[in-house]
Amino acid sequence: MKKRVWNFIFAVILASMAVQSVSACQLVVVESARIRTAPNTSSPFTDVAKSGDTLPFLGKSDDWYRTRYNGNDGWVASSLVRIVSGDNERCGSANLFTRQDLSILPPAAEEGGPAVQKYGRLKSNTKILQELDPQSPFVVMGRRSDIFPIAGQGDTWCLVRVESKDTTGWVRCDNLEIFDEMPTSPKLFEDAKLVFFILLAAGIIVLIVLGFVTYKHIKAERQRNIFVRKNALILAKETKMVQFVLTNANTPVERCFSEIGFNVSITKDSVTARQSIEHSQPDIVLVDWNFEPSIFVKIENLFSRLSSTSTITYFLFYNVPDPSQAPASSVLKNVSFLGPTISDRDIFKIVTPLIVNNDQEGKNVQASVQRCALQGEISGGNLLEVLQFIEIGCKTGCLMVEAKGPFGLVYFNNGKIVYAAAGTKWQGADAVYAILNQPTGKFRFVLNKHPKNANLNLSTLSVLMEWTKEKDEAAKR
Repeated sequence: MKKRVWNFIFAVILASMAVQSVSACQLVVVESARIRTAPNTSSPFTDVAKSGDTLPFLGKSDDWYRTRYNGNDGWVASSLVRIVSGDNERCGSANLFTRQDLSILPPAAEEGGPAVQKYGRLKSNTKILQELDPQSPFVVMGRRSDIFPIAGQGDTWCLVRVESKDTTGWVRCDNLEIFDEMPTSPKLFEDAKLVFFILLAAGIIVLIVLGFVTYKHIKAERQRNIFVRKNALILAKETKMVQFVLTNANTPVERCFSEIGFNVSITKDSVTARQSIEHSQPDIVLVDWNFEPSIFVKIENLFSRLSSTSTITYFLFYNVPDPSQAPASSVLKNVSFLGPTISDRDIFKIVTPLIVNNDQEGKNVQASVQRCALQGEISGGNLLEVLQFIEIGCKTGCLMVEAKGPFGLVYFNNGKIVYAAAGTKWQGADAVYAILNQPTGKFRFVLNKHPKNANLNLSTLSVLMEWTKEKDEAAKR
């Protein structure tokens, strides 16, 4: 009998210890929670616990906790409550809030000194929550390396100050690197690197664009100024006006030569003229017959004393009273004479063949380039005469060339080349050179024909000058 009594007492003691152990865990209601008769949402509820109420923890079944409310046992969903205890494992969870989390402590103060402000740096992107609840709305989305002052620190959760929102929020302590002073944010370095690479990429893009634009500009300038610059010296005390045949407009003779690619210099006294001729022998010298008395003889004497050079100088005297009675010269090999009234056609008749043919004796220069036909054979210099005719007459049309079949097309607009193509690989100025280099073939010039698009904008004389230069250089090799 005594043995049975002692066994009963021992069982009571064990049960009491078990109840005490379970009751050490408590449930805190985080929002209104229904107390149900069974651990499922289909069972009826007997009561409703308010947010903040503390309930005893009596057991667990999946996502439900057994508890007692107003003297009645029941079940509450785990999502509506939080277990708090100094021993989480004994309460069946390792990720629960502790009592220290609920009564979160402020930063520790140094003994006899001010409170130490700690800082937390996020290890990864995470939400800063409004309340101590994983399902709580978030204050702000924290990004990796963001730094927040710590307003309180518990076992599992930390309260941080979100200064941009002028409030506080919750974040798990294991997602924070905690410092006793403000750490240097690697984000600043990362942002600096990002800005540097953006600026570097922008600089490279700008350089590429500028390089491309510069290349296009140089190429366009090359196409517009494909000719070699030549030097012209004008000996005159007064400006000489030249009449344009097609427009009847007048322009100074120096401008007329500048427009076809000459570097023009003007001198108004004989001393400067002699120095210019002696030190930089020009390609062509234009002389006003009224510059000085006996100017023709003085020019002869000056050039007779000059040492022979490879540079050929041409002479054009204007304002000659009677060009047909102009004196002959044994010193000046390339001399032409014009009267008091001159036109652009008069000048180009003389200058164009001299430059293109590069004939030192001047014997093969045609008397007039307008005598050439609009079709014929390439051989015999006929093609050069056609181009000169187009330049001088400011013609518009299409030059078609055949060399063992169709070979090339050159379009002109008011004497300027606006489009050229030859064979299967030549375009632009190169096409004109390829056509001029053909030894035999036929040509035909059709007036008033226009291309669908343009790939050039060059004076015909400029192209001829450049082609002549290349021919001369090739002959010297």
